[in-house]
Amino acid sequence: MHPNAVIDHCDAFLRENADTGIRKPAHDFYRPPATGIGDKAEFDFKDSTLFHFHAGLITRHSSTRVWTAFAELPTLLADTDRLSPRFRIEQLSGLEGAAPGNEYRISLSDPAYRVGLQEACRKLAAMTTGLDVRRMDFRIEKAGPWGGEAAELVLVPLRNHARAGLASLWIVAHPAANGDNLKVTIDCCELSRPAWLPDLIAEHQPRLFDWRAVLNRFSHMIEAVSADDAPFREKQWRIDFTHPLPAQCTEALASHPAVSAILISDQEHAAR
Repeated sequence: MHPNAVIDHCDAFLRENADTGIRKPAHDFYRPPATGIGDKAEFDFKDSTLFHFHAGLITRHSSTRVWTAFAELPTLLADTDRLSPRFRIEQLSGLEGAAPGNEYRISLSDPAYRVGLQEACRKLAAMTTGLDVRRMDFRIEKAGPWGGEAAELVLVPLRNHARAGLASLWIVAHPAANGDNLKVTIDCCELSRPAWLPDLIAEHQPRLFDWRAVLNRFSHMIEAVSADDAPFREKQWRIDFTHPLPAQCTEALASHPAVSAILISDQEHAAR
């Protein structure tokens, strides 16, 4: 990789992070990374991962309480440490509640991570930065319907986010076997890859969100316990677009057409 390309990449990273405007485009998942920088052996931007999480919960509350929890997205995705939060989340635009087109910003102020980003820029491009906060925006592509028995939530990271990809949640709420409680089944698929070199070097988490923490927060919000027949499960696959998807991977995608569309398109792209 030409040194000028690395400098341009770091310039773009700092420029995107400093831009506090809204309506940014999403990362282009088909051309990693989205900024157009070439491949570099020690930083494999094509290292895409599919995460799958599944859980069943039992709550005494009605489905209205369940859908209300998902409508409060900044609360649901907030840092679990309220005393010394590592990040804050706010809604930037859109409608009240979780609705398609809404945009949100994660403002990450963790000192160790900021130092890691500053060191990465110095190492890569001899840049001295005054980076004080890492901003990462995302948008809701699909949301709801917040009623009935089933709903879908699709989140897409925007161009200033550390990761490219897409996260999809499929939620089903129906009466439990005993008829007195509600069973809530949550199935989550996330396709993710690195988007920016400084974030990769500073060791940003390999996921868009910490889904175990999110589902724990959700459980508290609806006062739920884990269902005996559906404990929390997680699985991940490294995706090689030149090979067919594993059978288990295909099965996990059954309820997530938005993620399937990216994977199918990428496999077609790799075959050309």
